[in-house]
Amino acid sequence: TTEGILPHSLHAYFLRPGVVDTPVIYDVNKVRDGRSILSRQAVARQSGRPILEMSTSFHKKEEGYEHQAPFPENIASPEELLKTIQPEYLKIQFSNSGEETPFILLPGKQTLFTSSEKEEPHGYYWMKATETLSDSPTSHLCALTFASDFGLLSTSLLPHETTIYDRQLMAASIDHAMWFHNSAFRADEWMLCYTYSPWAGSARGFTVGSIYSLDKRLIATTTQEGLIRRIPKAPPNI
Repeated sequence: TTEGILPHSLHAYFLRPGVVDTPVIYDVNKVRDGRSILSRQAVARQSGRPILEMSTSFHKKEEGYEHQAPFPENIASPEELLKTIQPEYLKIQFSNSGEETPFILLPGKQTLFTSSEKEEPHGYYWMKATETLSDSPTSHLCALTFASDFGLLSTSLLPHETTIYDRQLMAASIDHAMWFHNSAFRADEWMLCYTYSPWAGSARGFTVGSIYSLDKRLIATTTQEGLIRRIPKAPPNI
């Protein structure tokens, strides 16, 4: 409904878990069409119940002042990491219901998402789509939005000696936001996601991610707050 004008930001709230074998119906509401900025609201429904609400803002391309945060230091390249990481590790850690993820993820530290040792709440990983995408910028923005969910909640757990794979932990995304800074990138080429978690509390974790292209351009920023609720162990039967 925006006639080729690309999004510059979105904010989504996850209301209920989705079901992979049930159709999703999207209702899109045209909120406002300004001279340069357009706003849309969307609701995703399954079986008549809303599972996601999202507001998206679109901006017609124009010139302006420019600067960006520098590319992080001491980052190993994808080629360096591919020499040390086991392909089986990627397949096991980033599979869903037995199906491989449509993205390859290369964590800077192999135990980034699986270590139960106490660590500082920051890390990085490279990612790219496993298949070649079309040349449409929208395809790459959508693919990046999908991939931006990886690793954020895991980062918020690093100081707490647990992982999202802990069966005594209930972890789920509550809300997720994206800001797109540059649409001249390809999601089927390597992108760096540098994450840090400035806060966790009240059974929630908050993480910020800066996403760079291989040529060190800041292409997007993402934030996520999620549930990281500790499940009490059942008392022993006496």
